[in-house]
Amino acid sequence: MLDALGEFTASIAGALSAEPWVFHLEVFVGAGPDGRPSLHFLEAGYRVGGVEIPFVWREVRGIDLMAAAVDVQLGRRPALTGPKTWHTGGWLLVPTPVPAPCRMIAAEPLTGLVDGPYAQVVPPAGYVVPRTGGYEHVGARFRFRSLCTREVESAIAKAAAEFRLECAAVS
Repeated sequence: MLDALGEFTASIAGALSAEPWVFHLEVFVGAGPDGRPSLHFLEAGYRVGGVEIPFVWREVRGIDLMAAAVDVQLGRRPALTGPKTWHTGGWLLVPTPVPAPCRMIAAEPLTGLVDGPYAQVVPPAGYVVPRTGGYEHVGARFRFRSLCTREVESAIAKAAAEFRLECAAVS
């Protein structure tokens, strides 16, 4: 699947710009009737993706997408060097169990999980999650890495099953 997605991404990126650009690409991924990957373009944005993407790329792959985007915008060619070993990264955003604004009552960071998150943001008890929403203001955020995609997927599923969060509505 990753090979097909890589080829698809290269073809889309090349069709949209011959110059270097930092982008995010959204694709529907499925399987065709013959079992092969079925990929359908949704959108490409001329910017770094949101959520934990800039963090994961910098921390897992050593590539600062924000700096590269600035270079491109200033007409400079980004100086990018990839790592010797490519790891897979992923993230998990945990929504609040009640609509924001809400107050964090209890949440425990995930510790001791084998292949658990390498970084996490768990607001402390008493923190009020504002109504603004977005990627930053959620119940918790976790980042994962491994040499293997399946291990990242498994770690995310385990974290989602293990993490507990209690919030109360704020009027």
